[in-house]
Amino acid sequence: MERTRPHSYILIGMLLQGLVTIKEGSSAEICAKNIGSLIKRVDEQSLRVTKGVALNLEEIKDKLEEKEPDYKITSDDVSRIQNELKSINASLASEAKLIMLFKTTERNLDVNRLYENPQQFLSEGVWEMLPELSQYDLEQSAKAIVYGLPTAAAFQILRATESVLSDYYEYFIRQKRISEDKRTWGNMTEALREKKGGRRPSSAVILHLDDIRKNYRNPTAHPHAKYDIEESQTLFIMCCEAIRRMVNDKAAK
Repeated sequence: MERTRPHSYILIGMLLQGLVTIKEGSSAEICAKNIGSLIKRVDEQSLRVTKGVALNLEEIKDKLEEKEPDYKITSDDVSRIQNELKSINASLASEAKLIMLFKTTERNLDVNRLYENPQQFLSEGVWEMLPELSQYDLEQSAKAIVYGLPTAAAFQILRATESVLSDYYEYFIRQKRISEDKRTWGNMTEALREKKGGRRPSSAVILHLDDIRKNYRNPTAHPHAKYDIEESQTLFIMCCEAIRRMVNDKAAK
């Protein structure tokens, strides 16, 4: 899915309207510039059919650009431009029927931050310390909230958190580690809780992780588990906080 704004399509309409009303004696330089802007916008919105139809109009633009700076639009120029605009209008009307825009609905969390900068839900410097998979899952979870896919959002933020937990576990547990294929959220937090001597993880972080595991992680593993959009946002914030605390706890020790 590609993000776009309705304003982009409105601007195409405004440029078309401006060119439709062009008159004899108008500035060729300004006309060529407006035609160029129209073609650029059509290209940016991937309107492939209309872009093809606009090739003749682009040729007119090129010829106008070759004229002297003080050249004025003639009646013949107006006629040729109007004919091409009729074809473009027809193409746009047809191609627009194939385009579907989705409007995001209001969330408790800021939709723009979720979509563009989900790392802002973490403290400064935390994002760069995350495993690549955790970054990916956190971004996908944030977008799933925007798109109204709460269960998918829950699954991916939990996976992001578990990936960071695995790194957290390896940082504090240096010997007799559980093999990666047998690690679970529960046995990792239990091993961290029971660690004696040396660097020890924060008990508050472990309690936070246990809360997520008991109330969210284990229920999510159930094949019939479903989340609503409010629950997924609550979980997203809880997991971001857990991730932040794990990263900062490692940095402090």
